[in-house]
Amino acid sequence: MAQLQLIFRTIAINLSVLMAICAMPASAKESAFNKGAIAYEAGQFAKARILYTKACEGGEALGCYNLGVMLDNVEGGSADHAQARSLYTKACEGGVEQACKLAQ
Repeated sequence: MAQLQLIFRTIAINLSVLMAICAMPASAKESAFNKGAIAYEAGQFAKARILYTKACEGGEALGCYNLGVMLDNVEGGSADHAQARSLYTKACEGGVEQACKLAQ
């Protein structure tokens, strides 16, 4: 009987861990924003731009802000100052204070 309880307890623990893993969003390490930051730091600007776009489209306000900066600074592609302003507005609405100043 004790062994059976131990088996059920082990199964219950494994199921809870599995459910937690399935329920959690992509880890911070694997987020598009963090991958974009890593690519940017490595000088892979075109890749960073793609990843920040994905992060922004996924609702990460900092991704919108960083993408706007890249568009303004002509990093990883052509400049698009109008689109950058739009991204700053979106980032500002998402709580990124420094974006609010640039959105004007």
